[in-house]
Amino acid sequence: MVKPSSHALDDLSNFDLKALVLELLGEGYTHRAAAAQFRVSIKFVNDMVLLKRATGSLEAKQQGNGGGHGKLAGVAGWIRGRIKEKRDLTLDELVVELRDESPRVYWRVKLSKDEPHGTEKISPEVHG
Repeated sequence: MVKPSSHALDDLSNFDLKALVLELLGEGYTHRAAAAQFRVSIKFVNDMVLLKRATGSLEAKQQGNGGGHGKLAGVAGWIRGRIKEKRDLTLDELVVELRDESPRVYWRVKLSKDEPHGTEKISPEVHG
């Protein structure tokens, strides 16, 4: 077994690191010992083992909603077109135009300067 230096770890890709950790586990190391060896969290080791078990691979799962079926999927082309036409379009202007374009309920979160830090006022903008 090779003991990596901290500089050697900097050059490893995430996939390579997962493979090395999995190799240690195959040699009989505990999750805690493998995590300590490579200076990663025990959760990282546990998640990697679960990923390998579930998918048979160490490749990361696809993230996000997969595209094409989000809340704005039906108007995505229209939004891209508007931004292409008017590069300095603000989000507030876009929300107003979008309300006129598509009959849905749109929410716009606004931060209030009068409220304590972290407090948000949410106002629904309904257009039918």
